[in-house]
Amino acid sequence: MKQRLVVGLIALVVLALAGVEGAWQLAFSRAEDAGVRWVDFDWGLLSRTLHGVDRGPVSAERVVIGRQEIVVHGARVELGGAAGGSGGGSGDTDALAEVPVPIRIDSLDVVYDDQVLVSLSGSMIRGEGSLDGDGASVQIPGPLGQKAVAELDVPVEHEHLSGTLRVAATWAEPPELALSSDDLVVEHPLLSTRAVALPRFEAALAGDPGQLEGTFLLGELEGLLTIERGDELRVAVELQQQSADAAFRVFEDIVPELRWAHVAGIVEGTASYSHPSGEWTLDPYVRDLAVSGAVNNLGELRGGVFTYAVRDADGDPVPRQTGEGTRDWVAQHQVSPHMFAAIVAAEDSAFFDHAGYSEESIREALVANIEAGGVARGGSTLTQQLAKNLYLDGERTLERKLRELLIAVELDRALGKSRILTLYVNVVEWGPEMWGLSQASDRYFLRKPETIPPNEAAFLAAILPNPREMYTDWYLRDRASGVRIDWILQNMADGGHFSDGDARMWAEKPLIFVPPPR
Repeated sequence: MKQRLVVGLIALVVLALAGVEGAWQLAFSRAEDAGVRWVDFDWGLLSRTLHGVDRGPVSAERVVIGRQEIVVHGARVELGGAAGGSGGGSGDTDALAEVPVPIRIDSLDVVYDDQVLVSLSGSMIRGEGSLDGDGASVQIPGPLGQKAVAELDVPVEHEHLSGTLRVAATWAEPPELALSSDDLVVEHPLLSTRAVALPRFEAALAGDPGQLEGTFLLGELEGLLTIERGDELRVAVELQQQSADAAFRVFEDIVPELRWAHVAGIVEGTASYSHPSGEWTLDPYVRDLAVSGAVNNLGELRGGVFTYAVRDADGDPVPRQTGEGTRDWVAQHQVSPHMFAAIVAAEDSAFFDHAGYSEESIREALVANIEAGGVARGGSTLTQQLAKNLYLDGERTLERKLRELLIAVELDRALGKSRILTLYVNVVEWGPEMWGLSQASDRYFLRKPETIPPNEAAFLAAILPNPREMYTDWYLRDRASGVRIDWILQNMADGGHFSDGDARMWAEKPLIFVPPPR
């Protein structure tokens, strides 16, 4: 930005290099060589006035060149203009210093995408001076020796991002750009249902206007940032072995568990966003993730009575109490092993191999959701589903997934696989107003949980993704999906629970439901 502004101003006043010496024709020739064009000019006794002056992204209504002063009226610099133009070397800085008369800018509008960011005015002489406006300043040569510096508060008013960005540009080789903000806010339905305040952002970039690259800091998260301008404005981010804690704390505004939890592990990956198409990518990698302090009732979950929220027929939260000693609680030894095997086969075949989350499933879900422009896939493990049932609502956003992930990782470490499965079958919904395996096995098959055979276990596992809808379609209408149930039975065989022959045998056995209530 600063390169264009300063180089453009230099080009506008380069006429004075010869003009102050009275050689007007030579001045015009030098201006044309510098790329300056004008529509018309007036000849005065002691001055010359150019109208409709234009040099690439910089223009002016008129430039008056006199022997005592040069005045630029109605100037405008287009920050969004095409990259290119003068390279802006030290010779241009020397040229400013050679102008012996004051250069006065009565009005300079800094414009981006047809929006006036700020209006500047000021003056300089022999290469020293300043332009000032509301929240902006241009220092020439500025506080860095012979380098000009511009500072500007740029309002960010994007569909998904708002705030104020402080831009400090240094006219150097290559140009340098420092960005900072304390009030950036993101609003995107995939991220959260509410606005998300980001931590302090800082970036130090260098390059030409077509491509700037350097480092950034978002809260405590460090990475590489590239901004490319072509047919679209593309912003790309790369993280290299960053602290998982720093990555998660970017979202501390919407993840309350981060206020008291400790997060360990390594995060790396890439992300990009293109404007105005809105296309974006996100490819994270998480290693050795460990969480402690996110769950405050681990003691109750290990053994005892606890309360969590379920949803009634109207979708309103209702407290439900369960645990050892409550009426519908079933202990691990009271659950048919076919039931546990069916749930793992249907919902999370890698359950016994991961630490509460599946990095591959998360990445695949992100890709699917980005391509769909909405939530098309969840990617949750059994442990994450338990976390959602115990502590979270049904909101399908990245906010909920982050909270779910933190809780699930701690549950996996603190409780172990067997306890997680036991909790799962006791808290999940199996149909309208039906929570826990004891109610489900009794309602559908009039069985105790420990006597559930493989085909009935496969049915109960098959309805978990949408129990209320499948209660109506599969149970009330007596048309359970044989394809889904057969698939689960085969997955149970593939997982070593029984043989392929057993899977085929149980697939052929009919389901005999308890008649639906009238």
